[in-house]
Amino acid sequence: MKRITLLLAVAALALAGCAARSNNPNTPSAGDSPYTVALKAANSIASGIGNGMTLVDQTRQNGLISAAEESKVLGYLKFANDADKAFADCIAAVHTSGAVGGFSTCAQTFNATLNNPAEMALIHVGNSKAQSDINAIVQGVITGVTTVVTALKGQ
Repeated sequence: MKRITLLLAVAALALAGCAARSNNPNTPSAGDSPYTVALKAANSIASGIGNGMTLVDQTRQNGLISAAEESKVLGYLKFANDADKAFADCIAAVHTSGAVGGFSTCAQTFNATLNNPAEMALIHVGNSKAQSDINAIVQGVITGVTTVVTALKGQ
């Protein structure tokens, strides 16, 4: 059951920038402006990171990772959450200024930040099953941001 929850959380993150219609108010729609796409994506990604943090805690509670490993992984997810906040602040500034191409620049910066090697080193744990789950969470966040970069098409 937890594996299904994890896969659903990853799928939700991967669809964060998708231009499909949904009942979720944070899912971008085909007619959305670049600002709205970026804002909805930032909200979806923040939600996905929060879900990921909960799953990591459950992984520790289930004895698959140590408290020290949990702390490191949560450190990366906090880093990702802070980067998401910076992304939201950036898109708000671009929206106010009207800078051409600014939304894509914000998303590309967010993407580059998430792939910081020093931060990525925090996501390694000893248990292979837990590592697979943690990789899926982190990859879901990165895929969500990459999808936003693509959806913004340089705007």
